[in-house]
Amino acid sequence: MTVKGQSKRRHAIITTLRALTILILGASSAMAGEKTEWQDLFDGKTLNGWQQLNSTAKYEVRDGMIVGTTVTGSKNSFLCTKKDYGDFILELDFKVDEGLNSGVQIRSQSLKEYKDGRVRGYQVEIDPKQKELYSKSPANLLGNGEEVPPGTEPRRWTGGIYDEARRGWLCNLTRNVRARNAFMPGEWNHFRIEAMGDSMRTWLNGVPAASIVDSMTPNGFIALQVHETKEKEPMQVYWKNIRIKDLGFNKAKPDPHYDPDIGDWQATKAELVALVFPISSNELQANLFHAFDTAEEPVSVLKGVRGPNSIAFSGNGWTGSIQKELFKVYKDGEKFEMRRVTRYSPTLNAPPPKAAILLFDGSNLDEWTRQKEKEWDKEEGPADSWTILHGGRLEPGVRAGSIITKKQFSDFELHLEFRLLGGEINSGVYLQARYKVNINDSYGILEGSQCGALSNLPTSVEPRVHMAAPAFQWQTYDIVFRAPRFDKNGTKIEKARVTVAHNGVTIHDRVELDPPRGAAGGFGEAPTGPIMLQQQGDPLQFRNIWIVEKSITRSLSDYLI
Repeated sequence: MTVKGQSKRRHAIITTLRALTILILGASSAMAGEKTEWQDLFDGKTLNGWQQLNSTAKYEVRDGMIVGTTVTGSKNSFLCTKKDYGDFILELDFKVDEGLNSGVQIRSQSLKEYKDGRVRGYQVEIDPKQKELYSKSPANLLGNGEEVPPGTEPRRWTGGIYDEARRGWLCNLTRNVRARNAFMPGEWNHFRIEAMGDSMRTWLNGVPAASIVDSMTPNGFIALQVHETKEKEPMQVYWKNIRIKDLGFNKAKPDPHYDPDIGDWQATKAELVALVFPISSNELQANLFHAFDTAEEPVSVLKGVRGPNSIAFSGNGWTGSIQKELFKVYKDGEKFEMRRVTRYSPTLNAPPPKAAILLFDGSNLDEWTRQKEKEWDKEEGPADSWTILHGGRLEPGVRAGSIITKKQFSDFELHLEFRLLGGEINSGVYLQARYKVNINDSYGILEGSQCGALSNLPTSVEPRVHMAAPAFQWQTYDIVFRAPRFDKNGTKIEKARVTVAHNGVTIHDRVELDPPRGAAGGFGEAPTGPIMLQQQGDPLQFRNIWIVEKSITRSLSDYLI
């Protein structure tokens, strides 16, 4: 199937998932800090408490606003709080001239040893881009899920999260139509920004925009950016009503696992992307494709070797190198330049709706018990062989065994988040402790069972789109399950069915499930069963697991994604 066909195929699911995420995010705006008082970061009269870093854009106070004005020849400029913040809720109003990029830095730093004090860190983007069109998006969508003709829509990623001077985009708004449409050009707009632990969320004019889980920088200052520009006429950005609920320093430690070379790369001026992953301690592989999120064969496969200051690649007539945050590849005299991108799932960090049963919120394992080795659906005892780590991450110990929910379920929607910690992982989530959805490291792997495969059926059902993320990056499953149906005599009259969205894209759509094989198949099928998290192989972690039960009398089409 063509990339275009795959793009069309997943548009409906992305739109539906986005609507679901908007619903649950909007319905459960963070309750943390309810009793904390708001503090003004800007007194409306002076720039007390702020300092300018990096360049020479002009900042001034005018009529209760902070006004940032571009200056010819100035690089990116930042007006920074003198105080650092970790966990907080930040709100502010802003307005920006057409054509001027800006943003609000959070948890940011300026260190002498890093590019001579260059401001780096998370930026909530102010990105009007009314004139700059984008055509390489994997999911250009109208509000009704129809495809937008390439090159006919403004980018408008205001509210997305960018990693300034470091990793680039962490969560743009390519797949969030409603947030893009929430931006009001030439008018005052409102940001709500929540940073708590390793979770960061943004809202634009009340519409959920971006959500990530990341702990590269747990604490840092807040700053207002005026971006450099080539325009000779001055342009301006305005901020007012800047206030914060300071919830204290974030005690999390920076994540030590990030490798700037490993992961997704995207060309800036061509339809070319790369998945780069290690194959040994000193060797890497780069799979080149025309687009992300595809099951098609790669354009080329390159092998790379690490050197002192760069990685050299070659294969199938291509050559290339990664050096100084740039991946350059060459073929027949043509050069492509790619930069690193991080693509978080649109449902990552989604709070549970009111109807949900919270299976794991990071605080306890009250809903879980250890599975008996010889009786897959029976409980053995407390699930204390699995450890709750700082930040609400759940990790099984060595030979910890699998855990199952104390409660059994029939029809449901299940949300869970997981990340792989490297090594040989062969795990999974079992629906009704019978039907396995694979959890394994298949990022960049072209053969063998993929992450998301329905692998313990008589014939394994592989995902129709490869959506695995690199190891150490948080991923999501959003699963809608319909239990098998039985008549009054206990005879099965309908098969179980499942829809699975992996990292926001449908990989299985209403697949009928045959009776499972292996240990889970030895006990037959039934109307109900527990959820099981399998521990097998090297470590992995889970977080934010919740389930919504569905009435067994409802039609499948009433709630299937």
